[in-house]
Amino acid sequence: MCLIVPLLLGAVLLGAYLLTPLRERLSPREFAGDGRFVQVGGYAIHYQDDGPADAPPVLLAHGFGASLFTWRAQRRALLEAGFRVIATDQLGAGASERAIGPVYTTQQQAALLLGVLDALGV
Repeated sequence: MCLIVPLLLGAVLLGAYLLTPLRERLSPREFAGDGRFVQVGGYAIHYQDDGPADAPPVLLAHGFGASLFTWRAQRRALLEAGFRVIATDQLGAGASERAIGPVYTTQQQAALLLGVLDALGV
């Protein structure tokens, strides 16, 4: 009986740790694993940029609660079609930095995407 309580408590704590999303335990750079970030508007924005630099660019922007991983199948098809494919983790999603204030308006998100393109020379 005395051993059961510590074991149960340990199992609860371990379960809570394992169920905490990886993004909550790692820094954005550790979470991304590839170091592809640009600074835009004071935020670190994670991106992927693949394909020939001189090819027509296609920017993929995900919706709420997603990440650039959302586009994995489409990215492959666009690359095979000869495009330069740029995908971002929107502010507060995926490996991109989280904003402290309310900066999630459509205009602010568009400005961040334009900033990413500018930083990449597109």
